[in-house]
Amino acid sequence: MIFVVVSAVVSLATGYLLRDIPALAALNPATRERQQLEASQKQKDEGLKQREKEIEEKKSSVELREKEVNDGIASIEKREVAATEKEEKLSQREAVLAEKEKKISELESNVKSRDKELSER
Repeated sequence: MIFVVVSAVVSLATGYLLRDIPALAALNPATRERQQLEASQKQKDEGLKQREKEIEEKKSSVELREKEVNDGIASIEKREVAATEKEEKLSQREAVLAEKEKKISELESNVKSRDKELSER
């Protein structure tokens, strides 16, 4: 009976030693399996962190490209507005020029009619 108790105590002590001391823990199959699972989980976590980092970098890249595109669109819109304003000014100048040409032709006609009158006299 004492032998059974002593062997149980030794078995329990050995189990605790195998669990608590890393060098001895490697001898315990359950501990080895747990360590392998922990290492596997750690690798997965690192892989996920790396993937998240890559996603963030891509997201930053996409946001930067989107900003560049928006800036380009704004620049094009500004040029279109400037071109429209220039077209309006040109149209106004052409209208003024047409009026001046009309006045010049009226004046030339008046001069011709006066010259005719003078030559008739």
